[in-house]
Amino acid sequence: MSARPAAPCVLELIVNARIATFMMGVEIMLKRFGSKDFDRHRIDAWRCAEQAGYFSPGRSVPAMLRMYDLPDAWHHGQERYAQENSSQYFI
Repeated sequence: MSARPAAPCVLELIVNARIATFMMGVEIMLKRFGSKDFDRHRIDAWRCAEQAGYFSPGRSVPAMLRMYDLPDAWHHGQERYAQENSSQYFI
């Protein structure tokens, strides 16, 4: 029986999502909307918010993630958690 990998720190994921969102804003101010860097920051923000939601099933969206599409990412993570873990209690 293999050990389950440790869950990442949800607060760290939330902060990383906000930092990536801030960096998206910097790219916009530099008039580089849609650049590779902007897209990378957007992907990072989504990934972090989605992972935070995955490891926080049943919790509401934290205030730090209530901007842009981060609440959608949070809910997507919670839905993925529910799908992956829905059958573990049924035989």
